[in-house]
Amino acid sequence: MKGAGGYSLRPLNLSEEDRRTLSSYARAVHAAGPNLTVVRTATGAAQRIALFLDRMGWKEVLATLSGDDTIFIATRNRSEQRALVGRLRREAGLSGSRNEGNA
Repeated sequence: MKGAGGYSLRPLNLSEEDRRTLSSYARAVHAAGPNLTVVRTATGAAQRIALFLDRMGWKEVLATLSGDDTIFIATRNRSEQRALVGRLRREAGLSGSRNEGNA
């Protein structure tokens, strides 16, 4: 859609299929410094999840960069990072015990 700052993707609603994608393929969510979140995924799933995150329009997500099984997510500050880490863990069904020592 076109806005004051140019064109952007319309935010999507989180569907059951999206929830299944996150819960099926996300393996861990880690905070790395105050502005970087790392998501480990099943092999080959990182790009699919990163595209989903880009299209969701979550305010915490500034940018994503994905490889084969890892996604780097940039946030503006530690507060947004904490919110994102919690949100991703909830949506993916990850418990804190699988991500000990992280935000």
